[in-house]
Amino acid sequence: MKKLYFLIFMITPLFIHGQQCDHEHERGESHNHISDFHPIQTQNRLFNTIPYENSFENGFGDITLVQNGSTAYNWVINAGHFVHDDDAAAGGVYYLQQDDFSDSGDLDNWALTPTFDLSGASVPLLRYWDHVHWASYADEHLVMYSTDYSGDVTTANWVVLNEGVCDNVNSGQSNPGNAWCNYEFSLPSEANVTIAFKYGGDYASDWLIDDIKVFDNGSVAADWDVTTTGTTATLSIFGFNNFVVGTDGHWHYSVDGGDTVMVYDTNDVVIDGLSNGDHSITAWLVDSNHNPLDPPVEETISFTISVISEYPWCDDFESGLGNWTSSIYSGTAEWVWGSQNANASVLPLSGAAMAGFFSPNYNADTASIISPSMDLTSVDDPQLTFNFTQVQWAGDQDQLRVFYRSSYDGDWVQIGEYTEEAASWTEVTLDLPNPSADYYVGFQATSGYGYGVTLDDVCVQAALSNSENELLDMMIYPNPVEGDIVTIQSPIDGLKEIQIYTVTGKKVMDTTLDGNTLDVSSFNSGFYMMKVTINGQSKVSKLVVR
Repeated sequence: MKKLYFLIFMITPLFIHGQQCDHEHERGESHNHISDFHPIQTQNRLFNTIPYENSFENGFGDITLVQNGSTAYNWVINAGHFVHDDDAAAGGVYYLQQDDFSDSGDLDNWALTPTFDLSGASVPLLRYWDHVHWASYADEHLVMYSTDYSGDVTTANWVVLNEGVCDNVNSGQSNPGNAWCNYEFSLPSEANVTIAFKYGGDYASDWLIDDIKVFDNGSVAADWDVTTTGTTATLSIFGFNNFVVGTDGHWHYSVDGGDTVMVYDTNDVVIDGLSNGDHSITAWLVDSNHNPLDPPVEETISFTISVISEYPWCDDFESGLGNWTSSIYSGTAEWVWGSQNANASVLPLSGAAMAGFFSPNYNADTASIISPSMDLTSVDDPQLTFNFTQVQWAGDQDQLRVFYRSSYDGDWVQIGEYTEEAASWTEVTLDLPNPSADYYVGFQATSGYGYGVTLDDVCVQAALSNSENELLDMMIYPNPVEGDIVTIQSPIDGLKEIQIYTVTGKKVMDTTLDGNTLDVSSFNSGFYMMKVTINGQSKVSKLVVR
């Protein structure tokens, strides 16, 4: 057995991701293939306001499952178990299903919606479809709501909306045995309303539920959202209430108060070529004559485009992971921010923090940390420089791989692989092929029960030319700078043109030095890049101020 873990990475300090957990995968769960190395795109929309819809086409979504009975079988996502006929569930393929046939246990399984704020709704309604197979065996199929649910279904007060089953016989369908029934119930105009579908009894029949909708039938509403990738924003509309595009009208939008754009469908709108900085999009509903509705139905969404465009650009992780994206591809471990590796044998190369990955198992947990978007179109022969460690643990070894892609949706291409131990900080410089206006670098770590992978002082800059290499013997000391003065000693005589940049690419000094000493007393503690030019020859070096 390996020695006890040192729980010492994060600034708190801890570089151990947490306990291992076994997860039971439900039907309908999607998986991400490790070799694809694409960031996991998640959309966490908590529908605590209306309108709300869930058709189960993307899994459970925000439905909470609760099992109180002794029978283990719970709700699942299914498709095609029964042939839909005539008024089948309103579109799509998947539905929520509970179908335990056991007569040996006490079934008590709940599916709960999010908790809604309906206090502003004039006519709040619940609408859903359901299907019951073997209806004659139906025991307890309850649709209820609570205004005091806080996490425990057994202590909340529940109001029953429907305790019947789908009327297969009188459905009017050509095949009533496969009937789907549509229900609509009023809800209270209160601020804490949770809806529950409770399946109970000893020998219950199949119960299928689809297309749950909570909305205000007394007003028109719409919900928009914006997501960003690089210099592109995507405007999405998630739902309407009492408004049909193409029948009741359509919708307009404008970017940063500019020209009005008309939209006649519900498809996503892609807006390219946005500049760095803050932006806003305003969207609103209009009638068929392009007049805004009365009262207006509109939404303004603010967002920020952040693309690296000034170089050298560096990150020493002193302020956390910043705009880097951490994505898990296998297991539970992810890249985090901290001050030591798992056995405290590695400290940050500069400053007080670094990025790191650690998993206390052999299961090849894999995660990546992905850079912000970079515009490299103006950078000659761009290069990536970084420092890393990966310390063995009793012969076991973690691994690091480096990738790039030339667009957000582009394929990842591997440019570096490191499978051997790096017990101390190791600097690597890699060329960045195919520079573009929307460029990304990814560091992918895979666990092998080692002491983790650490990363620090990542830089992207133009490659030095052969003539510039004459300055490689230039000395900068002390570095880190403990006082106010740094000495720059070069084998080449001449005036020194000094440019110093922050890790975000902001120039903080541009001066000419006739001598060897530079006053940095005005600098805050941190990691900088210093470019020294003598007689047209340049060298870029790291500078740490403490």
